[in-house]
Amino acid sequence: RRVHGDYMRPIYLTILAFAFVALHKQINVKSNLSDNPEGLGCKLCHLGLNALETFFSSELFVDGLDIFTFEICRFIWNDYFCEFAEINLITPIWKHMIARVFDSKVGCAKLQFCQFPILVLDSDKDYIRRVLADKPPVKRPRVAPHPETYKIVVFADPHMDYDYEEGSEVECGLPLCCRKNSPHKAHDDNQVKEKSGRWGTLGMGDLTARSMYHFIDKTLNTIKPDFIIWLGDNVAHNIWEQEEKTHNKQTIDISERFKKKQGKIGDMYPTLGNHEGFPCDNFDVYS
Repeated sequence: RRVHGDYMRPIYLTILAFAFVALHKQINVKSNLSDNPEGLGCKLCHLGLNALETFFSSELFVDGLDIFTFEICRFIWNDYFCEFAEINLITPIWKHMIARVFDSKVGCAKLQFCQFPILVLDSDKDYIRRVLADKPPVKRPRVAPHPETYKIVVFADPHMDYDYEEGSEVECGLPLCCRKNSPHKAHDDNQVKEKSGRWGTLGMGDLTARSMYHFIDKTLNTIKPDFIIWLGDNVAHNIWEQEEKTHNKQTIDISERFKKKQGKIGDMYPTLGNHEGFPCDNFDVYS
């Protein structure tokens, strides 16, 4: 009874609202949008989309979705991975998606029931201008006038893992291994078959913090480039364990280490990778 009363009401309201909208259009009494942007069709559209958002964002529906995705996940990975993924990935992605899909201001404009401006991405020039609005003053590379060559360092995808551990299991049955407490359940005898190396391991492991720090020191003290291009993807691949408040730790760490020695290099040009968004691959381009 509680489920019917609390969670089915938005469905009934949605059906009723869009039934009125359909009838309103069918008998041609819908006002011209330019004359009456808040007409009956517009108001009913808002009612319908808001009701859908309420239902799909409800605790009952989200809990049901979590259970469904968890069971699907178990066919691919193990319970350890899926439990973390359910908490840190599925729910945030779903909530962001619902908020965007059922945004009545955007949806009703696209459905041509309201005359609200549809949110669109900036043009390339406008986007660049907005992003660079607070850019620090440009400092030219410390090189001789009109040099014949430049010394450039380009690095990408460090995926630095603070939990990388030498001697841990390389093939642990998870998307990321070579870590502290990596499970050995992928093997019948529950023993480590292939141990991870000191500086890194070719396989299911990410880069060690030790290796990243060594690279930074080598770049600053030996190579001494005129400028550096840093292409992002600094976060480890344990996306099922990451939290919004801590997932940018590697980016901050690498930045601070370069900043301490910035007098030894020229300019640095960084950019974001797909792992810098949270959850991974997700950026709100409208914010």
